[in-house]
Amino acid sequence: MTSASLQFLRGAVFHRGLRRAFASLALALLLPVVQAAGEPLPMWEIRSTASKGAVYLLGSVHVCRESCLQFSESVLRRFRGSQALAVELDPSGADVMGRMLEAMSLPPGQTLTSKLSASTARRMQTVAGNLGLPLMLLDNMKPIMAATMISTLAAQQQGLNMEDGIDLWFLQQAKATSKPVRELETIDRQLAALTSSPERDQINSLEETLDMIEKRRFGPYLEELIQSWQTGNLTKLSKLMSEGMGNSKGLEQELLGKRNTEMADKISAWLARGEQVFVVIGAGHIAGKGNVAELLERKGYSVRQVNNGE
Repeated sequence: MTSASLQFLRGAVFHRGLRRAFASLALALLLPVVQAAGEPLPMWEIRSTASKGAVYLLGSVHVCRESCLQFSESVLRRFRGSQALAVELDPSGADVMGRMLEAMSLPPGQTLTSKLSASTARRMQTVAGNLGLPLMLLDNMKPIMAATMISTLAAQQQGLNMEDGIDLWFLQQAKATSKPVRELETIDRQLAALTSSPERDQINSLEETLDMIEKRRFGPYLEELIQSWQTGNLTKLSKLMSEGMGNSKGLEQELLGKRNTEMADKISAWLARGEQVFVVIGAGHIAGKGNVAELLERKGYSVRQVNNGE
């Protein structure tokens, strides 16, 4: 999920009065994962021996719970010591909502249900109804956006919220302390990533989302995803991210592969100038083959995963 899609959902879902108060979670879901000293964090330290530049690359979970915001001092110290914060996109930017609405809506005269099989359309209607989501709202959306909205509301039923996203927390901290904020992408780039994947791949992602919710695998999936992120288990994190996209190589290439290359190029320029930047990007960008850290290592930078207590 991109930063832009999160901003769209805040308006499209919450502004329309669809926010619900969900039942209290079990105690186990509220407890943060406490890592012992020496255990890996979801963060890479990247250094340039030539320029003395340093980038701290933290993977972000865009939808989480308050306990996710209890960061190790190893993370906070690097954030405080950096000259700037970089994120994919600051979702508070001008006209993000307007551009999202324009790009994520189907052309006039087209409906989402007409693009789905009768079975998938019925399943979507049932799942949406259980989430309190009007079908008429989904029916105007491209498949990938419908999948995003459904999964976000389903995550809320598990006690996860966009307001507790990791990138938003660091953005708030940076602005409160007047730390400069940089954006790795533009709203148009994120829109292109979301909408340029083949329609069949988008429908596959929607069908996978429906399947996980119907079979009650969505909650356990999210818990595995968060635990993998918190414990720095990037191999498992990559596997789960791929599963969440319906194992669609086309979708992965658009949402991760191409953007990883672009982000690595921009970060490399900062390193070459000797800058120290704390970078927060979606966890999918720091795990798996061709992730941002791996691409920077190929460019000759020193790359290592940071352990708790360092």
